[in-house]
Amino acid sequence: MAFRKTLELKQVNAYVLVFMALTALSNGLGQLFTNLALANEDVVVVLSIQSTYPLVTALIVSLVGREKFSPKTLLGAFFVVLGCLLVVIR
Repeated sequence: MAFRKTLELKQVNAYVLVFMALTALSNGLGQLFTNLALANEDVVVVLSIQSTYPLVTALIVSLVGREKFSPKTLLGAFFVVLGCLLVVIR
């Protein structure tokens, strides 16, 4: 049939499979800990802390050595941490 498409399975290297597995694991753990935090704390506090994930990602990338940050970016990171602390200590 002209409309029938066959799926072609391609070989996936081990690096991709490990990356996919780690991504799935970290996503699942993130959801679990978010739900645990929401059960024990106010939504404002939990989501304020959770919204700092780009900062954590930037720190990991800088540790790997692939990213360098400008003073402007570091100042922004400082204010993110300061704002998060202000929300947490209320």
